Amino acid sequence: MEAIAGVFYMAIVVASLVSSNQGKQHG
Repeated sequence: MEAIAGVFYMAIVVASLVSSNQGKQHG
């Protein structure tokens, strides 16, 4: 279970960083 939670957390963090980077590039 912990492994799944870790993957979910990493996926959310990565998605957030990617979204932020894309927004800055587009900005």
